Amino acid sequence: MRDETGETAQLWVRRGTERICIVNFESRHELRATNPSGSRLPLPAGSAGRLLAGTDDALEEIERSGWVESVGSRTPGLGSVSVGVYAADQLVGAICLAMPLARTAQSPGRDYGRHVVSAAEQLEGELVS
Repeated sequence: MRDETGETAQLWVRRGTERICIVNFESRHELRATNPSGSRLPLPAGSAGRLLAGTDDALEEIERSGWVESVGSRTPGLGSVSVGVYAADQLVGAICLAMPLARTAQSPGRDYGRHVVSAAEQLEGELVS
């Protein structure tokens, strides 16, 4: 996903009131979003945080568009789009694409949502096999 979009790709899991970055593939651009593997952030900050916390607005956004996006809400100037990863109908993580808003044409979700949905589906397929 990082190579397709040029932006930072991450996998987050929930642990209590935080989310932990399990995998981080940073953008190769000099200006990029970065949270190294092992980073911990409070819930429900950011698109992955809202999704993992199951906030009402995140659930509505998933229902409406298939993803959750953040436009500068956690960090001014940065955006992200996240999709849940499920195993046996249980939410086990959130795959996230994060980027500087300066590189979005419309919004993180409209520009990149289909890439994140596809990556989540691919990861779920790997979890099943």
